[in-house]
Amino acid sequence: MPRPFYARRLSRAIVVTVALAAACTVSPPTIAAPAEAVPVPGDPLTGSGAVNRTELTAGQLTEGAATDTVPDGAFALPAQAAPPTHSFEGTLTLNGLSTTGGFRVLKDPSGYGDTAATRHLPPVAIALVQNGSHLVPAKRGLQYTGNQAWNLAVGPGRAWNEDGDGERTRASLPFALVERNANCVHNGALMFLFDATSVSEIRYQITTETCEYFQLDMWGQVPADYRPGPVDGAENLRDAYASEVGDRLPTKPISALATDYPDSGVDVTKFSAGITPSALSTFGFYFGGVHYVGNCRTRQGEYPFCGQMLLPSYSTAKSAFAGTAMLRLAKRYGPAVAQERLSDRIPETAGNTAWSGVTLDQTSTWPPGTTSRTATRPTKPAPPWRTSSQPSPTPTRCDSPCPSRVRPAPAASGTTTPPTPSSPPAP
Repeated sequence: MPRPFYARRLSRAIVVTVALAAACTVSPPTIAAPAEAVPVPGDPLTGSGAVNRTELTAGQLTEGAATDTVPDGAFALPAQAAPPTHSFEGTLTLNGLSTTGGFRVLKDPSGYGDTAATRHLPPVAIALVQNGSHLVPAKRGLQYTGNQAWNLAVGPGRAWNEDGDGERTRASLPFALVERNANCVHNGALMFLFDATSVSEIRYQITTETCEYFQLDMWGQVPADYRPGPVDGAENLRDAYASEVGDRLPTKPISALATDYPDSGVDVTKFSAGITPSALSTFGFYFGGVHYVGNCRTRQGEYPFCGQMLLPSYSTAKSAFAGTAMLRLAKRYGPAVAQERLSDRIPETAGNTAWSGVTLDQTSTWPPGTTSRTATRPTKPAPPWRTSSQPSPTPTRCDSPCPSRVRPAPAASGTTTPPTPSSPPAP
């Protein structure tokens, strides 16, 4: 029996409505999954998580207090570290630093530690991304903090799981305090637990330095804020760090040099001979495409991030630059260029008798004979941050191109050479 007319019209209307709805529906955009980072060589971790920990336990990081420094091995990646279950991306900010923490002077004849700012960490806010078990700061190298005494450097660290940490992931990072307007570096480490939205308190300590005149221990445990969120250039940071690790020189312990070359008669103890062990930060030797690495000693054992230990260059950077520049001149103009007079190459020196007999070779080794001292070295120099009213960094400019060089008494302002990390070992 044919359907009534109104029923047929209703059916057509339904069909048309469905067709129009289908035609007008806009599919939601497909959100591409984030590109998977290039893995860092050595990842993933293969440990079980069964770590026998007695220092910096989860309970201590949650409700404990720092009463002194602890063995630096507590900050190191343990052999049974398991792959991290959480991934850190965002900004970590340490709180209460200006009034918290322990400080112990070991050597300070000039009274640097009398200044309150030297006894605490400067402001610390670190943007971090994670690639597998590796934590990578968005900004590496020297960071100007605005603090009266200290600037800051933070290096790549590690993240892993331990059975005793519950549902949280453990993280450890190397950092260093760098004296403002100076080159002394004080190396340390920090540790905390984290999950997707929160962090424990932060334990930190400093137990070693490359500084003859100011030596100290520093420690503390402070609350912190974790602000999860995208970090600019995170994907590039992860991939670049993986490439960096993959491109590093292969490393071996310094003791392997004797076993790799048994007929050489090499005595590896000679590399550190004549140096007081407590005054030696680290040492190494490059030969045959391998970096043979010595220990990184601290007052609490081995530094947990030997490859990230910052070593100040003092004047080695200037020496290396001068030598490299001379090699470039010799390649372009021939070896005899080293004996040419400066006044023949730089017109501005021609009328200055102080430079008349100075050769290019002499300028590269700093004995041109034009230096005079206008003041004697003070017996108790003031700290760099006391003698300089200029903010860091402040390059000094000459008022004239080539005056007769005058070396004043040791000053504490001006541009300093940023410290450089020791060659990192392969993971």
